[in-house]
Amino acid sequence: MENIQKRIECSQVRWDKGECRKKFGIEKEDHICLWIADSDLPLDEKINKYLENRIKYPYYGYTTLDKKFEESFLDYHKKHRNQTIKMEEVFFTPGTVVSFSHVVRAISKKQDGIAMCTPIYGPLFQVSEALQRRVEKIPLLNKNERFYLDFEKIEETIKQKDIKIFVIVNPLNPSGRVWERSELEKLVEICKKYNVYIISDEIHCDLVYEGKAFTSMLEFEKTYNRFIVLTSVNKTFNIAGVQVGWGIVKNKEILELINIKLDQSHIKCVPNIFAQALMEGCFKEGDDFIKESMNLYKTNYDWLKNYLNENANELTVMEMDSTFLPYICFKRTGISLEEMKDVLWNKAKVIVQFNDDFVDGGCTYFRINVATDFKIIQEAAKRICNVINEYKGMEK
Repeated sequence: MENIQKRIECSQVRWDKGECRKKFGIEKEDHICLWIADSDLPLDEKINKYLENRIKYPYYGYTTLDKKFEESFLDYHKKHRNQTIKMEEVFFTPGTVVSFSHVVRAISKKQDGIAMCTPIYGPLFQVSEALQRRVEKIPLLNKNERFYLDFEKIEETIKQKDIKIFVIVNPLNPSGRVWERSELEKLVEICKKYNVYIISDEIHCDLVYEGKAFTSMLEFEKTYNRFIVLTSVNKTFNIAGVQVGWGIVKNKEILELINIKLDQSHIKCVPNIFAQALMEGCFKEGDDFIKESMNLYKTNYDWLKNYLNENANELTVMEMDSTFLPYICFKRTGISLEEMKDVLWNKAKVIVQFNDDFVDGGCTYFRINVATDFKIIQEAAKRICNVINEYKGMEK
């Protein structure tokens, strides 16, 4: 809990009483907060040293891209993601959702059709609607608690609804599903057939477990280049508060359109001084942090899945290919969505997010964050199982 107390003192959203009150209506302080997608793990000192070294120089004026940052940025993409990119193919923004907003504005106009498969990361849907685009939701197929793309429905929607942009999240949030190369090949084939732009949110791409292979949309450049990859290392190194995201665009015409929109908002920028220093440290010294983080996430996930199966087997945990955000089905409990919110938030005192946060209105799921200390996962799981079993006993 020492790390948790330090996060509270640093005004971190997940454990902040004001944020929990605003989003969940929760006033008490004894809740376990396992909702928003960041981690309780502190960065290694050898990474922080890069930030400490930068502030030894008290000059914080307008900045450009530091050469050491550029080199480490490109090296990281090559070494960790097997991606050969050039700086002139990259644009930076304060974050992935900001990038998404500007891309949508650049390549579409009001009332143009945007298709996305649900469940999906909620802000992508919300921003699309806020920009007055016509959003078509395509439910993912769910076979034995594993999501699949419904290609027949995707093509039908693109054709009949005059879709301009298809949005995919890979790995998927929620659930951590990593799309197979063959699945992406089929998707690219359909989008190419109808000349549809593809926006691929790949922010979780570094967090794929052993035995699974991640395929970036960048690998289809020679087949079809009307795509934009949005990414960062915010999830990889838990640095969302640094506020940096970037897009990678191989098509020069598309990139020019995006840069026009960025210029209009006056946010065509480079990462700030501190972000460049910290990310250089992440890129150069982050291997151990990634390894240790992934080991913890997998340990916590495996234990949680087994514990719930043994102690509340009406809860079904989806198989997770990546990330630290398991998606758990509670349909077999017979508890409704609104009742389950009360059960978990107010009785178990565990704050998780439910399927309605992920544009998933027809199902009964919650997403839980396992990027924390093992003892916290143990306590949260025990609370969840005890309260659900008590609730079922009362119903009988």
